[in-house]
Amino acid sequence: EEDRTAKKRLRALPALQSHLRTAHNMTLCELCITHKRDFVSKLPRFTPQGLKSHQTKGDGPMSGFTGHPLCEFCKPTRFYDVVKLHEHLNKEHYKCHICEKAGKVNRFFKDYDRLEWHFEREHFLCRDAQCLAARFVVFENEIDLRAHEASVHGTSRRDGGTKIKLEFRIRRPHQEQDGDSSNQALPTGQDFQYGLNGEAFVPEALPGELNENERGVGGVPQPRQGN
Repeated sequence: EEDRTAKKRLRALPALQSHLRTAHNMTLCELCITHKRDFVSKLPRFTPQGLKSHQTKGDGPMSGFTGHPLCEFCKPTRFYDVVKLHEHLNKEHYKCHICEKAGKVNRFFKDYDRLEWHFEREHFLCRDAQCLAARFVVFENEIDLRAHEASVHGTSRRDGGTKIKLEFRIRRPHQEQDGDSSNQALPTGQDFQYGLNGEAFVPEALPGELNENERGVGGVPQPRQGN
């Protein structure tokens, strides 16, 4: 009986939506129909502009609803709430596990190509063909990368030694102009504050989860500032 009622309800919804559009220039929010546990008769009706405002901004400050979140990779696709958005992001897109370990949580990338580009720029990606094909062979620092190359690929120093030689070459803006690289300075902490250049999408945190500002550096929670 419940299945019959549900099927009847699903058949009636398109007819109701069509009637609302043609007779009243109104519509229902499909996301609310699908996910909100309420009778359809109790759901609000919207004008086209009102529906857009409902989905993007919510129903006003007193409602507690701020809109259906958008997936920046799948525009204009929206999701009922931040939980459904995170389910989609974890299923269809990619996270950087090294950023997660460093406390930079919920940084998503559209596809593996963009994630690999991030690995190349921000971390230490193994460029061996087999590792590139295997994917996700990336390290937090150059020491771990060189150790991996030596143990897995047999890469070693020509003199037979086992020590890993690291060379940091930091180009300063003035060096790009005069082409002089003889006075290269040692890298500072600022040189490693990489940006994501818009490649990562950081959605709103899940309920009960700290956002990146509250989590702080290295995942250590930061004290809240007093009013």
